[in-house]
Amino acid sequence: MDDNARPHRSRALVDYLQNNAVTTLPWPAMSPDLNPLEHVWDILGRRIQALQLPVQTLRELEAALHREWLQVTREQIRRLTGGMRRRVDAVIWARGGFTRY
Repeated sequence: MDDNARPHRSRALVDYLQNNAVTTLPWPAMSPDLNPLEHVWDILGRRIQALQLPVQTLRELEAALHREWLQVTREQIRRLTGGMRRRVDAVIWARGGFTRY
């Protein structure tokens, strides 16, 4: 994924996009994130960071992410998706500018 923020763009990504004639949509770098899955990744990231024994290998990370993914409840997902109307309204009200989301 590419969020168009310069600090997040690797040279390898830029080269790949150019060499493979990948067309991208114009998108502001600091646009509000309205994808609820991004917030699920945040939940998972926080849980992984809070583990008593930090993961040391990619395999451990994969296993930890899988375990933590299974702990994400339907209610958490409902809350994230249920708030989408409020998020979209905030972005519209701010005319695409800063929101707390």
